Amino acid sequence: MTIMTTAMKKEICSMVMMHHSAKEIWNKLLSIYEQKSGQRLDYLICQLFNYRKDQSDSIAQHVAKLEALWLELSQEVLAIEHLQLPLSFLLNRILNTLPNEYFEFKSSDRGTLFA
Repeated sequence: MTIMTTAMKKEICSMVMMHHSAKEIWNKLLSIYEQKSGQRLDYLICQLFNYRKDQSDSIAQHVAKLEALWLELSQEVLAIEHLQLPLSFLLNRILNTLPNEYFEFKSSDRGTLFA
């Protein structure tokens, strides 16, 4: 218990100080920080579909962040729903989050991207 609580910030420590064993503290930390699968799925869906390009990110960084979100979401959907997300979801998000200077690319024939 001592090792656990000395590694915590004051705010976190105040949330677990009423517990009397390391196991109780651990369980409380899990309940605070570990999301249920359904909640995590909802969170990841919102993250992916509300994602906007950070102005300081290059296009490569932007795409990498979207790929990472899509991969997490794909793994969660596979674990819960036993379905594989189509790559077209990721490609759609990439195209729809491109800055205005890429407008010509965005309006180009998307069919070639999915071939």
